[in-house]
Amino acid sequence: MLNGRFRRSPVVPLIFAALAAAPALGAADEPLAPMLEGLGDLHYAITTSSEAAQRFFDQGLRLVYAFNHAEAVRAFEEAARLDPEAPMPHWGRAPERRDAA
Repeated sequence: MLNGRFRRSPVVPLIFAALAAAPALGAADEPLAPMLEGLGDLHYAITTSSEAAQRFFDQGLRLVYAFNHAEAVRAFEEAARLDPEAPMPHWGRAPERRDAA
């Protein structure tokens, strides 16, 4: 338990903020999700110039149908990271954002 001196210290919120931001400090080209195998062959063509973004979008869609929503969101986020201009990966992340609001 924190005593009164530490509870009022301005350093404590900074430490918590730094710890919360730590996962976001990874390498910029580090994937947000692994490419999974054996999920089937469901494919929905999206507007993207990145083959990897298309593969991650398809993986996210397969995971949604498999009711693995948390992993699907990671796949959609990776697709969006690979091609930020592609609209469909952002669409795939929308239900998760709705639930968080």
